[in-house]
Order: sequence, then C-alpha cells, then structure tokens
Amino acid sequence: MFAYEPGFYVPVNQGYEHPALPYHPFAAHEMTPHPEYEGYVLVNPTQGNGWLSESHDYHPNKVPRFSTPVLPSATTPPRAPAVPISPVSFVTRQKFKRTATACEECRKKKQKCDGEDPCQACKDQNINCQYREVPIRKKDQGPERLMQLMEHLHKQIAMLNDRIVEMRAMLDEQDRRLRLQTQNWHRHNSNNNNNANVGEVCA
Repeated sequence: MFAYEPGFYVPVNQGYEHPALPYHPFAAHEMTPHPEYEGYVLVNPTQGNGWLSESHDYHPNKVPRFSTPVLPSATTPPRAPAVPISPVSFVTRQKFKRTATACEECRKKKQKCDGEDPCQACKDQNINCQYREVPIRKKDQGPERLMQLMEHLHKQIAMLNDRIVEMRAMLDEQDRRLRLQTQNWHRHNSNNNNNANVGEVCA
C-alpha cells in the first residue's frame, strides 16, 4: 500500500525503503478532452484527489468544451416529380398504329401507314398515295336461305296434314258403305231363309 502525497508516492510500510518517485502533473492545456468525457475536466493534481471531476470551476487556460455534434434527423429524400405523358406523344402512337388497309407505296416499302387519304408518309415524300380497291364482300345469305327452307318445310307439312285429313274422311266413308252393304246382305239372306221355311211348311 502506498500513501498519496502531493508530488511523491511514499510506502506505508516503514520497513521497506523505496526511492521516492517525482510526480509530474500534466498541464491542463496539453490535454485534449475525449468526446466521451467532455463533461469531465482534469483538475490540478495538487488539489483534491487528482482524479477527473465534474467540476467546471477550474480552467487554467480556458480550454473550450467540445459539444456533442447534433446528427441530422433521418429524412426521406424527396422523390422526383412524375412526368406526365404528353398528349402529343399519345396521339402520335395512335396515329402510327398499323391499319388494316395500307396504301400501295407503304405496302411496297413495308412501312407503317396511317390509313389516311393521302397518308402522312406519302405527304412527306411527295408521292401519289393510292389505295387498293377492296372488293365488297357479299352478304352472308346462309341464315336467310335457312329461313326460306324452314318456311317451305312448314308449308309441305301443312299440305301433308290436309291430305291426311282428306284420306281419313274417305276411309270413314268407305267404312260406312261397307257396313251398310254388310247389313243389307245379312238382311237379304235372312229373308230368303224365312221364305224357304214357309214354302216347306205349306207343302
């Protein structure tokens, strides 16, 4: 154990002699305070206990304190403004869209044609713009012909039904006549039998 005195370290045990070591205090202006210990100031070793203290009264050379740097707050970087689509470019895209009918010059050069008369490409090149004559497509007569066929079939079926009704009436008439003839024949036979029986009785 050593006892602390200003300027020297003296051992407590008197039986052991050790040469005294001189103490060299640090000058306050030679020390640069660390940022972590900016609240502490090195005091004079001859005063107090020689440790770092929070006392701010002792400033031999008025060493300025280092303030903690203030970090800027995290902010979101501003976004770039959205660029609106120009209506001119939109119209241009629609204008140069490939059409179903192209002029002869655009067909030969295999380039896009806007379908106008004259087209823009022929205007720019000062070329006579001509279009191929498209034949007019005939109207599909399939459904119309099918309707006509159905009407014809309906008429044929109606005629057949009328013919069946006439034939049924004729058959009914023939059946009635056959019944009358059969009844007359039975009646005639019965009369003949009766007359024969009467003749035999009289004889």
